[in-house]
Amino acid sequence: MLSHELRNPLSAIVSAVALLEAEQGDTTSREIDVIKRQSRHMVRLLDDLLEASRIDRNKIELVRRVIDLRAVIDDAVSAMRARFVERGVSLATEASPTPLRVEGDAARLLQVVVNLLSNAVKFTPTGGSVLLTTRAHDGDAIVSVRDDGVGIDPAELGKVFDLFFQAKPSLARTDGGVGVGLALARRVAELHGGHVVAKSEGAGRGSEFTVYIPLARDALEIPETPSSMRGTMPAPGKTIVLVDDNADSCAMMEELLRREGYDVASAHDGQSGLELIDRRDPEIAIIDIGLPGLSGYEIARRVRTECRHPDIFLIALTGYGAADDRRAALETGFDRHLVKPVSSSELARVLRRPRSPATQNGLEPTSPVKIERAARPPRQT
Repeated sequence: MLSHELRNPLSAIVSAVALLEAEQGDTTSREIDVIKRQSRHMVRLLDDLLEASRIDRNKIELVRRVIDLRAVIDDAVSAMRARFVERGVSLATEASPTPLRVEGDAARLLQVVVNLLSNAVKFTPTGGSVLLTTRAHDGDAIVSVRDDGVGIDPAELGKVFDLFFQAKPSLARTDGGVGVGLALARRVAELHGGHVVAKSEGAGRGSEFTVYIPLARDALEIPETPSSMRGTMPAPGKTIVLVDDNADSCAMMEELLRREGYDVASAHDGQSGLELIDRRDPEIAIIDIGLPGLSGYEIARRVRTECRHPDIFLIALTGYGAADDRRAALETGFDRHLVKPVSSSELARVLRRPRSPATQNGLEPTSPVKIERAARPPRQT
């Protein structure tokens, strides 16, 4: 509930900034840049605080499947590239030439790599560099992030993975943070049967963080996305129904979608949203979960079971972002689960993403593979 209440106002702010940017074109004002940058910072802080709660209560869960870790790395680099440019820090990558097949939760592993890159850029001054490498060795997929930044004091090296640990005041404080990212990276690696190692030769000598994740058994193959696609997502010009009880968030999102060329209709409670879907028969419905009256889950369930809109693409856009929330959304009939606030570029990608027949039942193109693996003791390096 706390997550939902905190994310809703941030969602409205992020959408409003995107609208202001669109109005000003290539010449955005300094004020808009500040709001945008600080909104992103608030999102990161909120995510960190919520993750800290999950770590503390041992509530982190995994949805496993066999994946190529290189794809996760690519997504992490894409997500962090703008921040490196903003800080004036170069980012280079050396990718494994062969697939790195692991049994894991892609979203959680993405968090691990993003957190390591975030830590590196935070502690590297302008003009510095970061190198991300991936390889397979001795049964492990190995991801290493090395920077030439401020380094780590030997007295603090053993504490960097502690929850809420903060390095001594340095240039990093310009980015803030609450000391959760590295603790989360270690916990997620351990849940995958792996571990993380930190190295530094001392202050001013840079640092290196290396993640070891067991490679998948040879017998398990990476599931391929079905080649027979039902079609692509509707292009701009199609109808979207938006259901959200936060009036500001709904209004900003509605305007953003209209500017992209969509025909948008909105409702602010569950029953009205379901009636609007029945009346308009849209190609897409974007639905909040915590709604007055009928919940978003119930809307999705009724839409799917009553079969009046067999081709509708259902997107859950919500402040509830835990693994259980995502699983519940997919099981009740949603095709995608997005966590507020969502950027306009991310939403645009989802709206245009190809969709396979499997998503008609609220499932991903490949169902999660449930595999339990005992944690191995850390290898000495």
